[in-house]
Amino acid sequence: EVEKNLIQHLDKRILESPAIAISATKAEVVNMARITAVNISHAMGILLEEKVEEIQEVYAREKIIDNMQKLLTDYLIHIGNLSLNENQKLEVNNMFNTITDVERAADHAENIAEQAQYAQDHDISFSEIGQDDLKKISNKVMESFEASIDAFENNDLDAVVRTAHLEDQVDEMEEDMRETHILRLSSGDCVPQAGVIFLDVISDLERISDHADNVAGYVKTMI
Repeated sequence: EVEKNLIQHLDKRILESPAIAISATKAEVVNMARITAVNISHAMGILLEEKVEEIQEVYAREKIIDNMQKLLTDYLIHIGNLSLNENQKLEVNNMFNTITDVERAADHAENIAEQAQYAQDHDISFSEIGQDDLKKISNKVMESFEASIDAFENNDLDAVVRTAHLEDQVDEMEEDMRETHILRLSSGDCVPQAGVIFLDVISDLERISDHADNVAGYVKTMI
């Protein structure tokens, strides 16, 4: 249903003018990114609160995100065939790239949900320190992802800069957490299985903020 409405909405716009078609598509890319932000947050919530019964919701949202990516990519190909000025060509190109990065960020959310399922199936829990670290880094990642949506939606240079700063902080956090976690593992303060999941999840989170930074980088070329 979402897809049918999306196609009808965009088809009408393309007949009006390239500028209107571009702006309608941009609004839908923002939508796709917002749904992705919800999925990242939800996947982390499931992992930390051990609510695996909600995992199907994450998978259902992931399907919607994948379908939106396909539809928006097809639509941008149509727009690319219209007569566009240089600025519009750049904007269409940036949207192609943004959609790819958002979809990859969404894949990492799905990975996190799968890790939550694995932890549940094997009765694995995180230590308090581990949980605390995961909350800290995921909050920072959500901030960076949301800043990149602001940057994209409003061509906002402040939000571009904010995204880059947050991404640097996430990189540092991930590195520190990886080191201290490996120390905890070697001193026996942490269960090895929980350790493996922890390292995978912080890696997924760090990649999400990389994709956010990429999106902000495309915006920078427009300003």
